[in-house]
Amino acid sequence: TQPPEESLARIIHNTYEKKGTVLIPAFAVGRAQMILYYLYQLKKQKKIPSIPIYLDSPMSIDATNIMQDFSEEIRLSAEMCKKVCAVAHYVHTREESKKLDESNDPKIIISASGMATGGRILHHIKTFGPYPENTILFAGYQAIGTRGADMLAGKKLIKLLGLVVPIEAQVDFLPNLSAH
Repeated sequence: TQPPEESLARIIHNTYEKKGTVLIPAFAVGRAQMILYYLYQLKKQKKIPSIPIYLDSPMSIDATNIMQDFSEEIRLSAEMCKKVCAVAHYVHTREESKKLDESNDPKIIISASGMATGGRILHHIKTFGPYPENTILFAGYQAIGTRGADMLAGKKLIKLLGLVVPIEAQVDFLPNLSAH
């Protein structure tokens, strides 16, 4: 298995070449911050294109801010922690979140929930899921019966927000980021 940052870079490049959006359903505490760390490293090393990154989850933003406040408790210096957390634009309001869906420009959206069982990620999947230029990238364990597990199993019609949404986006998985 490739290291997670190599897989992440490959997936981002493939999606960017198609002018698509990478959706990353992420668990708000821990996983979203780990993804920010990898994205920061990839950008710093110029291993991914200059593409906007959005953290679209109030709980993820709160957890990221707490991480910065207690940087001495993790293995990053306060300065490095600040740089990692600054790699993304923070999306605070529903209105800002909806604007992300209005743009077809390439971007990366990290949003909760990690198994696509709720949260803002559902609106992004509804918007970007039907189009093959986009990627839905799961970065953690997907329990049986969740939308995430269904998409990884190849299910092409997903019920969400009272609709049945066709999934034509590339669906991928970073198994070595799972904590299970």
